[in-house]
Amino acid sequence: MDSVTRYWATQERNLRVFLAGVSNADLSRRFEFKAPLFSFSKVMAVGEILHHAAIHNIHHRGQVTLLLRALGHEPGNVDILFYYAEKGVLGQT
Repeated sequence: MDSVTRYWATQERNLRVFLAGVSNADLSRRFEFKAPLFSFSKVMAVGEILHHAAIHNIHHRGQVTLLLRALGHEPGNVDILFYYAEKGVLGQT
């Protein structure tokens, strides 16, 4: 669990640095997005990809919660609102 926590902390830092540099113009910038695993290529806006990432994360949170329950563990509340409230970060910039 410690290695997962450390890895996640690094990824979160990287994401925050990236997002801090994204402008409104960047959100509408279009680029080619390739997914070789699914054999497709699309032209999409950065904002669309970020929107997808946020929604796709919800999908994986549900999967992890289900797997934890199947293994006999109580995952706790995985709602991001409660996570932020517990960490005291709501309303901070």
